Amino acid sequence: RIFREVKREIGDDAQFIANLFPMTGRVFSVRFSMDGKRIVCGSGIDRQGEIIVCSYDYTNDVPKEIRDIMGKVPGTRKPEEQKQLDEYGKKGIHQLARIAVPDSAIYSVAFSSNGEVVASAGSDGNIRLFNATNGALVTKFPSVPITAGQVAAGRPAWGVVTNQTVESELTPENL
Repeated sequence: RIFREVKREIGDDAQFIANLFPMTGRVFSVRFSMDGKRIVCGSGIDRQGEIIVCSYDYTNDVPKEIRDIMGKVPGTRKPEEQKQLDEYGKKGIHQLARIAVPDSAIYSVAFSSNGEVVASAGSDGNIRLFNATNGALVTKFPSVPITAGQVAAGRPAWGVVTNQTVESELTPENL
């Protein structure tokens, strides 16, 4: 939510809607589909990645009684209020697919315009396209194709260390 609907209280969750599912490593990218009905997240750690596709079925505004509970600091909620909040969170977000990518951390994700395909890019330089409903790999290809003739034989110019200085020697000034 963009606009606050309840009085601000330090530590409240008034802008919070629901938790997403835990992921392995750091989350680098989160995107909504064009229709706002799905969320995709990409994460990675130690050159391994994960992608989660979730449904997002919140079509109406948050009910007032739930907003009031969200406006409280989490430690001050009654057990029945917390239960009500947890049940509300579970009804709108469901995991559709969890995709392990063992050979690449995932740095970027996006939905196709129709929401049926998820594109991901990661640390191995490959683009992967997955089915957004079941997580099946559709295709995988390098982001920049390199052929044997294009590989540089020597070190690049920016990698060569030189001992030249660009500035002239400074001489001390008398004060």
